[in-house]
Amino acid sequence: MAEIQGVTSDATNVNFQVQSGEMESEGFEIQATASIVDGLSLVASYTYLDLTFLEGDNEGNLVTGIPRHQFSLWGNYEAVSGPLDGLGFGLGARFLGATEGNGANTQPENGARILIDASASYDFGAADQRLEGVRAQVNVNNLFDKRDALCNNGCFYREQGRQVIGSLRYRF
Repeated sequence: MAEIQGVTSDATNVNFQVQSGEMESEGFEIQATASIVDGLSLVASYTYLDLTFLEGDNEGNLVTGIPRHQFSLWGNYEAVSGPLDGLGFGLGARFLGATEGNGANTQPENGARILIDASASYDFGAADQRLEGVRAQVNVNNLFDKRDALCNNGCFYREQGRQVIGSLRYRF
């Protein structure tokens, strides 16, 4: 359990934030990782978070925009031999539970949603020992560009769309 000083979106202008007073956070997170066969791994995680206002007009209410339940499942495969040695692919799903539409918890909830993510990578060390530690990777968050309308204190906005992030790294 943690007590924090929080800010939330201003009910009159979603572009601003206001001091909301003390909030209390209780929850837990659990994660499991499994290597199924050579090169194939799975990761599953679950988070429960109860974030409530401790004082003010919204005392005892859930904080807006924060899901109580989150679950994710991610699978990753990286070829360990043959012509595809060093090439990897990943696919995952994120479940985000329903969230409150305002601090008073009087507006309709934002519904639960599922987002799909993907990745592709290549380990250059598999092709040439001199490149050991060099890896290129592309991650795609929200693969299908799902952009639900979310309510936050009377203002509606679209969820962040597809996001593509590339990286080139060297580990030594």
